[in-house]
Amino acid sequence: PLFCPDLQCMGKNSAQFALIFSSKPQTLYKTAEAFYGCVVPFWGNKKIEQFISLDNKNILIQAIKLDKEENPIFRLVNILDKKQVAKIKMHEKYSKIYLIDICEKNLKNVTEKLEFEPNQIITIKCTK
Repeated sequence: PLFCPDLQCMGKNSAQFALIFSSKPQTLYKTAEAFYGCVVPFWGNKKIEQFISLDNKNILIQAIKLDKEENPIFRLVNILDKKQVAKIKMHEKYSKIYLIDICEKNLKNVTEKLEFEPNQIITIKCTK
């Protein structure tokens, strides 16, 4: 296992989930959206636009969390089996976007455009 102690979900946790069987990511996300009303049902009452917005409907936000400094981290997924490009618009209080690894270490500064390989998952962090 990868040792990242700061990423562990310590304490009591609970979740609700559903199983959706699909051979295509596009179908999976559309079904999840129809069932839950949004693809990230655990986001609660915060709006994603408080942080970022994307101009490509085939790039979905799969997960959202805040790091220790309260910077938002997003896991983005290309649901198509072909390359995609997405423009990211950040909320004005954030000035930089970083591509990060699983331990939340910055790999590189990202411009406002992200290129995705087919079915690729990318994790980014917005900072002030």
